[in-house]
Amino acid sequence: MNIHEYVHTQPNYGYNLLSQSLCEGASDFITALVTGKQIPLPYMDYGKAKETSLKEKFKSEMFGDPWDTWLYNNGHGTEVADLGYFMGYRICQSFYQRVKNKKQAVKEIIGLNFQDSIMIENFLSKSGYYPEGFNKAALLATLESKISVVTNVASATVNLKPGTRYGFIMTNRSFRSAEGYPLNPYEVKFEMAPQ
Repeated sequence: MNIHEYVHTQPNYGYNLLSQSLCEGASDFITALVTGKQIPLPYMDYGKAKETSLKEKFKSEMFGDPWDTWLYNNGHGTEVADLGYFMGYRICQSFYQRVKNKKQAVKEIIGLNFQDSIMIENFLSKSGYYPEGFNKAALLATLESKISVVTNVASATVNLKPGTRYGFIMTNRSFRSAEGYPLNPYEVKFEMAPQ
């Protein structure tokens, strides 16, 4: 655990599922290199056993923000928690295996700027983890078509004060489609008529 946290040398966390999974997976991968041992957490064994199906699902979601099903989720909605760590680990491992200069490979992995979309996408390409490549625009379009949207807000009986403004945001953590895709955040604002 300590080595994993030491590898987080820069406070530049990811902006989408791919970059945040690489952020966590890079730390796991470097930890495994230093210790010579696999990270002793369930997502490693499960990930190896189910990698083919995980790989395709991850690819379809990697440019989005469905973190709840991949990261920091304590297993909610999945059989095993934190499978994004495994996916980031495997992409880093694939990169490391392809690069001849291993010291340079480690330097690149540790030096990734997880806020830099060009750097992250180039790293994914160089890793060869998806040898067929990826079409970001097509993946985003497909993912966008699966995201839940609010189509109707019904009235409810609640005790509200006259002349008062109210508002709330329906978030992706609260509402999901039947397939588990999150809701685009939806803001509801209204004002009660004066009495």
